[in-house]
Amino acid sequence: MRFSGWLGSVRTLFENRYRSHFHRRRTEPRINQSIFQQVEGLEPRKMLAFEYVASYIETGSPFHQAGDVATPSLEASPQQVVLRFTPETQIDPTSLSGGITVESSGRANDPFGATGSFQDVTVSPGAIVVDDAPNENQVVIRFANSLPDDSYQITISGLTTLPDETGAVEQFNNGLSTTVPFRLSLGPNVVSVVPQPISRPGLAGNPEDLSLSQSANEIVVYFDGSEPMDQTSVEDTSHYQLIEIDEATAVEQGTVSPTTATYSAATNSVALEFASIDDNKTFRLEIGGSGVPVAASAIAEAGAGTSFATAQNGLGDVATPNILPSEGVLIDGVISTNPTITSTAPIVPGENGELNFPGNPGSINESGHRDIPVNLGGERHGQTLPVGPAIEIPTRFYNFRTDYGTDPQGQLLANQITETQKQRTREIFEIFSRYLGIQFVESADLTTPVADTMTIATGDLRAFDTTLPTTPA
Repeated sequence: MRFSGWLGSVRTLFENRYRSHFHRRRTEPRINQSIFQQVEGLEPRKMLAFEYVASYIETGSPFHQAGDVATPSLEASPQQVVLRFTPETQIDPTSLSGGITVESSGRANDPFGATGSFQDVTVSPGAIVVDDAPNENQVVIRFANSLPDDSYQITISGLTTLPDETGAVEQFNNGLSTTVPFRLSLGPNVVSVVPQPISRPGLAGNPEDLSLSQSANEIVVYFDGSEPMDQTSVEDTSHYQLIEIDEATAVEQGTVSPTTATYSAATNSVALEFASIDDNKTFRLEIGGSGVPVAASAIAEAGAGTSFATAQNGLGDVATPNILPSEGVLIDGVISTNPTITSTAPIVPGENGELNFPGNPGSINESGHRDIPVNLGGERHGQTLPVGPAIEIPTRFYNFRTDYGTDPQGQLLANQITETQKQRTREIFEIFSRYLGIQFVESADLTTPVADTMTIATGDLRAFDTTLPTTPA
């Protein structure tokens, strides 16, 4: 009986604890599951919209930024302009066609549109491309030719991004356009010079008076019409010099400045009146220069010496013997090719006798140096070559034509070059133009001179030589 009573007590104890725990759980508040459902249902959103940020040329700082009101002024014609947009944006290259346009107002500081006095002109760039990764938020505008002095604006509208992971495409600036203005101020240029102009002075009083009159002592200089000249500066007679040139020796003689300079804002020209201009002579009109250069004075070489103390002193000017004059000096001497130098100063035993050339890299007695006689064959050691004449900058053309030749079976070969390879080619030609002094122009016109035109292609080399192997090298 005692054993069964003990079991009953234990059962009663556990039942009471279970009922107590059960009631506590029911009194706890229930969690609203709809809250989790609402949070989990949100879609990912981009924090930044697709908008314009800034414009760059070749420097690290932008010349125009979003929100700028003033029109920036550039003093050099840019080869390219880089438009930067919102970071991490990937611009769709197919949206560039018509999405970015460049216009000039037709005259410096003339307003665009109907309020302007001149017709707006559309500028056709050589290329408009999306920059390489990771800068796919930038658009590079490369100009085919140098831009003239004018007011410009770049209009951005219709650009789109590449589809994201959900397939969504974002419009630039929510479908609105943005304009980037800039002023290209290159300074005035002379477009024509009319010496001893001929006019009909009687037309003003008598329309039938067609008699001619020549202003024998006058020269008229016309400037470009990009912007009006400063009258005080353009009428300063010290800016103009008429220099006589000897036709037999091409040596410049004396200079003559005009007595008066009269500016005409209507024609953007200045009339230079001289005391007299001799007939049957050749002249050169210099505007803004320094006139006839002073000939460099000749100094005879009197011994190089063996130290600074014994070095030759004096550079031609008695008052300032150790200052090189602006025109320079001519020193007539001979550089010895012997392995030793004999001092021309008084020889002091143990101090300035025979001096050996140092064995520096490239010296004539360097180990392994070629012992080539002077002026042998195509070598030009020690020769002074004449300076070539100034000529017009040559122009060469290149294209990416779709067909570039035929294979050994006579079938046309299609150009397999990619857009990225085309862009690298344009950049290479820009470097060549800068360092070779040759203007390379991309041209879609296939009628350019054959001798001045290159076709850039990727494909079968047998179009040029049928014996070339087609296997990888």
